[in-house]
Amino acid sequence: MGRLIALFQGQAEATHAVDELHRLGLPGLDTAVYEGPRLDEDRGRDVLAGTGGPPGSMVIPTTGGMVPLAPLPKWNIKLDPADEEFLQQGFSRGGTIVVTEFNDNFEPQVRKVIIKHGGRFS
Repeated sequence: MGRLIALFQGQAEATHAVDELHRLGLPGLDTAVYEGPRLDEDRGRDVLAGTGGPPGSMVIPTTGGMVPLAPLPKWNIKLDPADEEFLQQGFSRGGTIVVTEFNDNFEPQVRKVIIKHGGRFS
C-alpha cells in the first residue's frame, strides 16, 4: 500500500484533486482531508486599518512576527521531522493536507493529479 501526503494552499484545490482521484476509480484508493485554521478576516481588516495598508488587504496579527503553529491532525502516521515541519508550517497558515493511500502501482497517477491541482510535497 502506497501513501502520499500533500499540502494544498486551500480547501478548494484539495477538493478538486480528491474529486479527480475518485473519478479515476483507482482500486484501493482512500483519501482524508484536513483543513488548517482559517483566518478571521474581519479582525485582520481591523488590525490593518491602523497600518496604512491598501484597502481590502489583510494582515495576520501574530506575536513576534511569526504565525503561531497549529497542531497537526491526530493520525497514526510516522513522519520524518522535515516532512512534519513542512506540513505544520503550511497547515498553520490555513493550508489543507490531503492524505492518499492507494495500491503501490498507482503512485505515478496519484502524484500527477495532486501536482496538477497545486499539491506540494516536502
